[in-house]
Amino acid sequence: MGTVDWVVLGAYFLLVVGVSVGLMLRQRTAEDYYLGGRRVPATLIAGSIVATQASAVSLVGGPAFVALREDGGLLWLQYELALPLAMAVLIPLVAAFHRWRVWSIYEFLEVRLGRPVRVAVSVLFQVSRALATGVSLYATALIFHVVLDVPLAWTVLAVGGVSLLYTLMGGILADIVSDLLQLGILWTGVLVGMAILWEGGGPDLLRRVEPARWQTLDLAGHGWGDGRPYGFWPMLIGGLFLYMSYYGCDQSQAQRLLTAPDPRTAARALLYNGLLRYPLVLTYVVFGLLLAGWLQVQTPPWMAYVRQDPNGLVPWFVRETLPTGLRGLFLAALLAAAMSSFDSAFNSISAATFRDLQMVGLLPTRWTRPRREVWVSRFITFLWGSFCMAFGIGLGRVPIPTVIELINMVGSLLYGPILATFVIALVLRGVQARDVLWGMAVGLGLNAWVAGAYPGVSWLWWNVLGFAGTVVGTLLAAAWARRPVRWDRAAFWGPESPALWRRYGWVLIGVFFGFLLLTALLGRYGRVVTAG
Repeated sequence: MGTVDWVVLGAYFLLVVGVSVGLMLRQRTAEDYYLGGRRVPATLIAGSIVATQASAVSLVGGPAFVALREDGGLLWLQYELALPLAMAVLIPLVAAFHRWRVWSIYEFLEVRLGRPVRVAVSVLFQVSRALATGVSLYATALIFHVVLDVPLAWTVLAVGGVSLLYTLMGGILADIVSDLLQLGILWTGVLVGMAILWEGGGPDLLRRVEPARWQTLDLAGHGWGDGRPYGFWPMLIGGLFLYMSYYGCDQSQAQRLLTAPDPRTAARALLYNGLLRYPLVLTYVVFGLLLAGWLQVQTPPWMAYVRQDPNGLVPWFVRETLPTGLRGLFLAALLAAAMSSFDSAFNSISAATFRDLQMVGLLPTRWTRPRREVWVSRFITFLWGSFCMAFGIGLGRVPIPTVIELINMVGSLLYGPILATFVIALVLRGVQARDVLWGMAVGLGLNAWVAGAYPGVSWLWWNVLGFAGTVVGTLLAAAWARRPVRWDRAAFWGPESPALWRRYGWVLIGVFFGFLLLTALLGRYGRVVTAG
């Protein structure tokens, strides 16, 4: 690390903290802190969502999956095809959140299904999101540990501490504004890395990539023990359920949609997210493809480390290949990717905890006055941020698989039952809290059983199995208690839903087919390049 690198990182840090301080002075209530006063436009919401999803796990794990994993390559693009479809399906659910004017999406569950369901799902979210954030912290700290050659625990505390600092000061608005800055820096950093590789003989590097890594669609792979966990169908269908749950039923993402002033703005943000996500992912998987070709002509001494931990590919490439100045820019991009995920997690977990504590009466009345509740919110955020950093440090002492797969596998165990709970709350009447809790137990238990007994089943199918198990378990519990269950069309298809679907839903369906065509053409181009 040269002086210029440190100047770039320092300037970025001062910019983010300065924005947070400015926003802190405008906060008056907890609604300002958690929801930005419900006045954020669709473009800012969508940019923040895209930046949050494009974490350091993606930037490090994505290229590693493409370049090094035996069954990897461009097959990861199949996963992104599910996103526009998920955004289209979520339009009625997001509109329902706005009709109920909730702060935490888990309040919606209490209105429809009762307090026990809300508490169960909220606690499940808080713990799982905190653990996933710890994994992300570990992945990010590993980068700085390699590049800066300092102890891993220090880099965990440094990266997590910076993210926690500006989240404590600026709340959700600081998260959203800084996310946009981070998205620009992230994209620039990846493009710089690609330009360096391309300058060293880009066309020749692409020709040297193994033909199997150019495959973009595996239509024959079903993931039910066929040895092809990343076939088209598990990635499309399992990815659809995962993305619906992540963007619609995970407070870290849905909270951004709640900052919109109305359902139309939130639906427009879903549309923009469906348009922007694929190009960003395409950028970092092509970066991985160039790295795969580069490794065919290079024998770097650090490959011994990378073979032990593929997540080290990008960090070592940055450390040993990029010149001074560009190294600092790329590290700023990595820090940006990390912070855009951590700020979302810290703020959303805190929001759920604050509302849950308020609900059960554990917050004294004097702590919920407009001015004091902001400081209480910040204290809760600090506690959760500290927990995430402690867990990230602990991961440094145990071996873990590829982080991009690990974090998605953790989510897949839980997202199906969580999504099913929200769907039941939205479309069914007559079920009671105990029925849904039994259903959730069935869904979670089914996923745990399949994961342990049938390792050949792709983890992407856990999202579908958990969803189906929860729905069937709930209906069976209601039938056992002889409770009539009926379809509630009015709640699912609210007065604004038809117009929103006509305006945005069909466009997102068209986006799906456009990206599918682009993915197929990219695979065909790869066959031509490698054949020539």
